[in-house]
Amino acid sequence: MNETLNNSHGIVSLTTTHLNKLMWSHYGDSHKGFCIEFEIDDSNPAFKGKLYKVKYEEEPMIFNQEIMSSPYKERNDFMFKVITTKDKVWEYEDEYRLILDFTGITPEDSTFIPPLYTVILRPKYVFKIIFGYMCDQKYINDVKSWALKCGATHIELFKITLCPEKYELTLKDIA
Repeated sequence: MNETLNNSHGIVSLTTTHLNKLMWSHYGDSHKGFCIEFEIDDSNPAFKGKLYKVKYEEEPMIFNQEIMSSPYKERNDFMFKVITTKDKVWEYEDEYRLILDFTGITPEDSTFIPPLYTVILRPKYVFKIIFGYMCDQKYINDVKSWALKCGATHIELFKITLCPEKYELTLKDIA
């Protein structure tokens, strides 16, 4: 079941906050990575009908082999619930999941290994890129060059900074 899902669909995990220290630690390569901000609305075909709020539960979904012999709708509903449910301990993430069907889409233009499907990373959908406070300057320069090359002058560029007076993260414009 995992192989079928992995070959036909992609899951992009998104959050509503870019200043959460735990999110940067867990998913931002310990503040060395970056965060991409998208403007999400139903007029954007990359997101329309594909974005789901994660539900946080006390008990996990239990998989059993019988579900594989269930009617298609029951199997599909079960898989959807598995994909959009997490342990309650992760509730601070305020996560949404974008579920993309890759049928007919190939990553042949990707230079990443493994290949990266860039269907939602088109510059017109990106509005802001935020670099972690420990992000390497060479990497920041590469992203700036990419934005210029794409003609994506609308993309705002920021870097996380540590607030010296409080345990807070702040943004510094680096455009």
